[in-house]
Amino acid sequence: MALDHSRAATGIALAERQLGQARALTVLREHSEEGRLDHLAKLINEWEPVLLVMGLPLDLDGQEQAQSKRVRKFAAKIEARFGLPLFFHDERWSTAAAEANLRSQGVKARTLSERGDAEAAREIMQGFLDAIS
Repeated sequence: MALDHSRAATGIALAERQLGQARALTVLREHSEEGRLDHLAKLINEWEPVLLVMGLPLDLDGQEQAQSKRVRKFAAKIEARFGLPLFFHDERWSTAAAEANLRSQGVKARTLSERGDAEAAREIMQGFLDAIS
């Protein structure tokens, strides 16, 4: 299960390692991190992932930024609560790739904001799968 976490939302994606393909699942829009963690608990219970992949926002030069620290803090809460292995994956191009992919499918601008975070999580997971293959 992959997560694309920001202040506004957390996109969620799933993958089957044997198939080597990721798919967008949903977007958690709860305002509080605790609300998102509760919603994530339901998804983890339902889908039973064996590991989590968290998108790590980096500057264009590959350095961590303020959002990286927020993501790492949220990831620590996830690890403490769920006890699943958690890996970070560079997410520098995930949002742009997600938007391009959705546009190529004919998705309108208004829907981009609704589906973009889940599609960015899919990009993160696909990048992770490709890297470990």
